[in-house]
Amino acid sequence: MQSYSSSNSWARVRDAFAEQFQPAGDAYVYRRSQKDEAIRVTAEERLKFIDEFDSNIRRAKWIIYLGLTIGMGGAVLFTLLSTSDVAEGVIIAGVVVGLVPYFVFNRWAWNAPVRELEGRTPVARELSPDEVREMKFRRITYAQLAIAAVAAVAFPFLVGQRAHLLTGWNRLWLVVGAALLAFVALQAFRKWRFEQDHTDRIPIAPASDTRSGTRPKTPIS
Repeated sequence: MQSYSSSNSWARVRDAFAEQFQPAGDAYVYRRSQKDEAIRVTAEERLKFIDEFDSNIRRAKWIIYLGLTIGMGGAVLFTLLSTSDVAEGVIIAGVVVGLVPYFVFNRWAWNAPVRELEGRTPVARELSPDEVREMKFRRITYAQLAIAAVAAVAFPFLVGQRAHLLTGWNRLWLVVGAALLAFVALQAFRKWRFEQDHTDRIPIAPASDTRSGTRPKTPIS
């Protein structure tokens, strides 16, 4: 189960990287984090970037293992050699230090297109905060919102005592659940409001198979 969850996490990271490349005519445009200036790239360049990132995030797993091994090992050794009672703090510090190489490497891998495309003339300005917000709402599906709403309703029953939800501090879980449900409803309303605006100003890339490099049949530019 843990292996499956880990695989899903890495797949989401890879998909988030691939979503920075959006169809534009017979090619693609690259926007760092989906919002910076658009730089035109070919389909071959896009696939090359995605394949390289996919390889790098696989290497990142080993960097995590190695970093944590060194960090934790150093913390344990320091604790054994130290006469002061600082074991817990040293171990936490070891974990933090062990994760630093992973975050540095991950940032380096994520910014590979930025480095390689430096100097290429952008074909469109960066998106405004309002445009980024609209793009994110357009990407959210009503199915996802429905699942979130069900989770909000179930939350009090999962964390509280079912037989005593209306008494004492257990009522707090009902308040939290109601707040979560209200938040989901607000997001659904905002998504619906954005969809009433038919000015398709922002290129939204339809779902595609990032592993095979296939492109949508009808690019949006």
